[in-house]
Amino acid sequence: MKFEPDEDVPIYSVACVSKGQWFWAVWATFSSYQNPGSAECGLPQASGYTGKKAQALQYAKKVAGPRGCCWLSGMAARYHREKRARRLESGEHIFQAGFVYADWYPDGSEKPFSTPHRIIKITQKRVYVDLRGYSPDNRKKGFWHNYDIETFFTLDHLELESKGEAWSSAQKEMYYTLPIEQRNLPVTPACLQALGLSMPCSPKDVKEAYRQKAKQTHPDGGGCAEAFLALQLCYEEALEFIENA
Repeated sequence: MKFEPDEDVPIYSVACVSKGQWFWAVWATFSSYQNPGSAECGLPQASGYTGKKAQALQYAKKVAGPRGCCWLSGMAARYHREKRARRLESGEHIFQAGFVYADWYPDGSEKPFSTPHRIIKITQKRVYVDLRGYSPDNRKKGFWHNYDIETFFTLDHLELESKGEAWSSAQKEMYYTLPIEQRNLPVTPACLQALGLSMPCSPKDVKEAYRQKAKQTHPDGGGCAEAFLALQLCYEEALEFIENA
């Protein structure tokens, strides 16, 4: 199919935004992506992150529908950059507490502990972290650039934000956004939350919850097509999560 920018068809785009991270986005029309009167691209009707390109394409095609047309990967990459830039400007990020954590095992103990490391500075690409374990007694005042090169290291911002963890090649260690005590708590994936479920649950529970939600969101029942498609994606992710748990 030949695509013309002024055609009234949904368009979708996928882009690799970091190692093992793919971003997909769907716009209702090309003009809705252009966002006339603004330097930024328009808000997509749906978007998300996955670990594989094939899965990103699958989600995007499902939302765009049979008339949807794949467009340049630069569209998704641009929206992703603008989205993250807005979050940085507003101070919205998942490590609001200002710390990352490294796990360690005391001598003779099988129970690990997490050592907090203070975040010094956050940029669009990097998170600057104090090398020393944090305690109120060893706080160092001043701006991040007053630190000697030996006293801090950096982590990949996107990796830390999207995965909740990032590997430091300099320190040869993994750092996390939560201490191990919180990471070991049962976590309910977003796909299960969308169905009103929590762990533990079974495939039967997922199917029943989907049927109930589908009655509310299906267009034939007065629901919204976009909400119904989003529910379908959550249902498929939830089934895959439960079956592989």
